[in-house]
Amino acid sequence: MMTQANLPSSVCAEAVNTAAYMRNRCPTRKLDKTSHEELTGKKSYIGFFRIIGSKTIASDKRHNPNKFAPKGEEYVLVGYSQVSRVYRL
Repeated sequence: MMTQANLPSSVCAEAVNTAAYMRNRCPTRKLDKTSHEELTGKKSYIGFFRIIGSKTIASDKRHNPNKFAPKGEEYVLVGYSQVSRVYRL
């Protein structure tokens, strides 16, 4: 995953967490549902998954010096939050 996305080794721990997060939301043959579903009783939602290593722009709505100024910064997606549907950049 890290090699395909050309990510530096400094985000290795984040890549391991992301791999576990994604695997827990994939169905298994033995359970016929996801591990997350088995643990929480709630259906897993994976509609917000994006390609790891893809470039993204995070908007910055705190200040707006002029309307032609950039309204965000470019980042690389490295994972997902464990507690909410937020991307880790």
